[in-house]
Amino acid sequence: MLSDLRIVEIGEGMAVQVAGLLLSELGADVLKVERPGGDPTRGTAPFANWNRGKRSLEVDLDNDAGMAALRDRLAGADVLLHQFSPARAKARGLDDANLATMFPRLAVCGITGSPHKHPDVERSADELLVAARWGFLYEN
Repeated sequence: MLSDLRIVEIGEGMAVQVAGLLLSELGADVLKVERPGGDPTRGTAPFANWNRGKRSLEVDLDNDAGMAALRDRLAGADVLLHQFSPARAKARGLDDANLATMFPRLAVCGITGSPHKHPDVERSADELLVAARWGFLYEN
């Protein structure tokens, strides 16, 4: 169904990995970008489940060579899935405005723990923290 779609996925949280998984299950070519040494959850059951059917590439996004390698991948991609906060995305040149200039046909999906204009948007988007912050862990 989505066999012509090329996705670049950056993130270690459940939400971004499951989004990439769903697109992969529908036929998209998903490239998971991992930190040097790989995702720290590699070898666990959730990692195996959420990343099946994806290709992976280790890239150091903290240096120029790594960012150049990422830009090369984005040049041929249709979609970028990431879990950077707006400030972290901007610091890496991966904010919406910069990406729209560099890659006009690239669709960008940034998954954060809060809506983009919410005061907590820069906070960690770890699933457990988000659930606690929004009251889903409250027990009566």
